Amino acid sequence: YNDKLKNNGSFQLISNGKMLFFRGVMDENRMKKTLTQSNRKNGDAKVAGDNNIEMFLTSMKDKLTWQLIINDRGVWTSTLRNRPKSASDYKYVQMPGCNVTVKREAKRWIVLASFPLKTLNPSGGEFRMNLIRTRKVALEPV
Repeated sequence: YNDKLKNNGSFQLISNGKMLFFRGVMDENRMKKTLTQSNRKNGDAKVAGDNNIEMFLTSMKDKLTWQLIINDRGVWTSTLRNRPKSASDYKYVQMPGCNVTVKREAKRWIVLASFPLKTLNPSGGEFRMNLIRTRKVALEPV
């Protein structure tokens, strides 16, 4: 496989004090070869197996983490994890007030999402985010 499989991306976070806004641009030179299933609906845990991004949004004071998974068709699911319990102690629950939109283009996909800060970080204070991109596209030998 050649280096044409490398793809860039970028993201931005801004807040108005009540909402957190996310914009992510994922370059994808194999957009037509995405392995994302087109029959998924919001809340489907199988979104984790698609071409996706995952966000872990953690409130340090409240000891809770929201995991949000968004595929390249705009379908999303989320989990709520209470810490410091085990990593397996979480449940799939759609984040209240979360809005997600995805725009697919020939060689990239763009995610626009918004989240209520009171849901993410109820008590205020330190807040952390981790972003992971999982590329699931068909590969072709060179």
